[in-house]
Amino acid sequence: MGRKKKNEKKKKHEVPRAEREDRHALYQQSVQDPGYETELATHYFEQRVGRRPMSLREDF
Repeated sequence: MGRKKKNEKKKKHEVPRAEREDRHALYQQSVQDPGYETELATHYFEQRVGRRPMSLREDF
């Protein structure tokens, strides 16, 4: 049958990252920056249409 490697170690049961990390810091990393998103949308609109957008709307 299968042999175990000589240097094989048992894995320790690690605590999941979500439990180790600060939930508020993780939330801040996951939230989109509205200023950046607006600049990005404006940039792509200008590339495609050739002018700046008159308004930007958010559709939920």
